Amino acid sequence: MSFAGANAAITIDDLAAFGAGIGNMVAHDVIDLVGIAPGSVTIAGGTVSAADRQGHLIGDFVLSIAGGQPAVTVTSDGHGGALISLGGAMPCFVRGTGILTPAGYRKVENLAPGDAVICHDGVARKLVWTGQRTLDLHAAPNDNPVRFAAASLGPGVPARPVKLSPLHAVFLDGVLVPACHLVNGATITREKPGAVTYYHLELARHGVLLADGMPAESYLDNGNRGEFSNQSGRPAGRQPACARLVTSGPHLARIRRRLHEIALAAGYTLTYDAQLRGIAGQRSLLPRLRMQGGRRFARFSLPSGAARLGLVARAGCPADTDPESEDRRELALCLARPPGRASLGAGWLPRCASDSGYWMAGSAALLLGGQTGTVTLPLAAIVRRWRPPAGALRVD
Repeated sequence: MSFAGANAAITIDDLAAFGAGIGNMVAHDVIDLVGIAPGSVTIAGGTVSAADRQGHLIGDFVLSIAGGQPAVTVTSDGHGGALISLGGAMPCFVRGTGILTPAGYRKVENLAPGDAVICHDGVARKLVWTGQRTLDLHAAPNDNPVRFAAASLGPGVPARPVKLSPLHAVFLDGVLVPACHLVNGATITREKPGAVTYYHLELARHGVLLADGMPAESYLDNGNRGEFSNQSGRPAGRQPACARLVTSGPHLARIRRRLHEIALAAGYTLTYDAQLRGIAGQRSLLPRLRMQGGRRFARFSLPSGAARLGLVARAGCPADTDPESEDRRELALCLARPPGRASLGAGWLPRCASDSGYWMAGSAALLLGGQTGTVTLPLAAIVRRWRPPAGALRVD
């Protein structure tokens, strides 16, 4: 048995009689073990097992999780059973987000169970549950909010900047897309670490709310409800998603191409200027750059006795400026090969199969191996970055 797509659920009514393994589990998928208490479940070595109070095995099965997923978690399904999910950040609105109600936009922190909200289809529906949590993002940087600038999704959408948690899905072109997959480094960005208070709103049936004009999902229970510190109302429980979740592929690429064009129309431009400089001893060095045979070279004049050349450059994500890319690494320069007798020091990233050389992020070092005078770096690639419009001011 295998999960066929995100937001899928597999219910096991009788674990003792369940003989199949489960494969291809990804974030937002869930497994519901009916009648099995969460404390009875153990996951080790890719096998899920459950035992009764006397320690006797009830049943087990092999679970295969797709690569690059959050850690597996076991929580209550709210009905006496155990819910297995892939943890990670929860979908939430940041404090101050305006949610459309019959009385106009109200801040998310002021809404309570029983209040009505206007959904994307124009229908008013009542909230059944609300939850909130406050995080120190210095300790949990993967939970940094995603900031959508005004009009980053289209004219007037959103009407003002909106911040969502990374896995909060936005409804675009008939599908749900987690906010982190829409980041482009220009009009849609990740916030810096700090403290944040997240809120979420649950309907009796999963739907799409309007957050300052931007269509974004209501809460969908994927096993993380217990991580909210403050909760009100009666949970709706596990329910199907209102639309398909998309995290890769041609559908997402089409959406990202449109957002790319919106950023260009807003005055953002693209640059390959990495602002490279070197550091040797106590001296800051600027390179001489040249093109030869279709390849870039950076030449540094070294001070006497230098044994190490530090490199500092501006970094960016390939996926920020290329809608077809899913490479979210922070990259700056790619060195085709270490020059002469030099070798790689700290700061160089592990080489991937598709890399044309050795990538550094914001800083790295070359060990000069006795080289003196000058060192010339053959650059295989420079990451492309956004340049904001002249005089642009960021307003939250």
